[in-house]
Amino acid sequence: MALVLRYVKHDGVLMECFFDIVGVKNTSAVTLKDAISDCPFAYYVHCFAHRLQLALVAAAKDERKIWQLFSHLTCIVNLVTSSPKRVGELKSSQRDEIARMLSTEGTSRHYQQQNNIIVEHHYHFDIFNSIIDLQLMELDHRFNNEVVELLTLDSALDPSDSFKSFNVENIYNLAEKFYHWDFTHQDLKVLKIQLMHYQLDVPSDLEFQNTSSLIDLCGKLVVRRKSKCYLLVDRLICLVLTLPVSTAIMERAFSGMKRIKTAMRNTMGDEFLADCMTINLERDLVWKINLESIIDEFESLKTR
Repeated sequence: MALVLRYVKHDGVLMECFFDIVGVKNTSAVTLKDAISDCPFAYYVHCFAHRLQLALVAAAKDERKIWQLFSHLTCIVNLVTSSPKRVGELKSSQRDEIARMLSTEGTSRHYQQQNNIIVEHHYHFDIFNSIIDLQLMELDHRFNNEVVELLTLDSALDPSDSFKSFNVENIYNLAEKFYHWDFTHQDLKVLKIQLMHYQLDVPSDLEFQNTSSLIDLCGKLVVRRKSKCYLLVDRLICLVLTLPVSTAIMERAFSGMKRIKTAMRNTMGDEFLADCMTINLERDLVWKINLESIIDEFESLKTR
């Protein structure tokens, strides 16, 4: 399991840094959560980015017709595209079929319309509607009420479409229910007042008109010095940004692990592997290391 530290710098820039690796017996959600010490200040949403995709994939697998459709379609595409000769034969066959259909257009139009209706009914009602029902059931199972509420309240901070989703009550409830460790009772009162002023000030500012994401909003608040005026609002935005919504750094971590821990280095310990991965992934930090200090440190070590 790879641990990545996600934080917001003082200048409003969101950062993700590789932190460490931890050996686990399997990668289930329960095992991963148990591997991390329980902390009342954090929300464990390590599977958040994949949960929607896993739910949709699981629902599609339960429907045999959907699985067969995409399985056959994948085989057909791979078979045809792997050979230019097959692509040419397919195009030639399509030309012959279209010419044949045009020559018999008058006699076959009625049957063709009937066939189209039958095919449309099959895919629309027998397959499409049934898979939508299965996906809704799977989503209800995977996303509990707390997660859905967190998502809903978070969306109130979204600056897209000229702050269309902004809602003072939802943002206040977000801080009160999910981030009560970071806001005292007095802070919550001040936060509500700041949100009212924020609603009248920031959306009408021309510098914020084309803001499309919460990351951009956080940076612009710092540049325009409004993060000092709305200190508690800025704190809440930074807290929301720490929720993991991207798995890019995690994928880089496991790609780096494959490059480092090869068959020739399979006896490498976790601590040494984590150090090598840090050097491989955090190259901006590596360039700041003074090589002379490393040489001096090794020179000062006792001989074996």
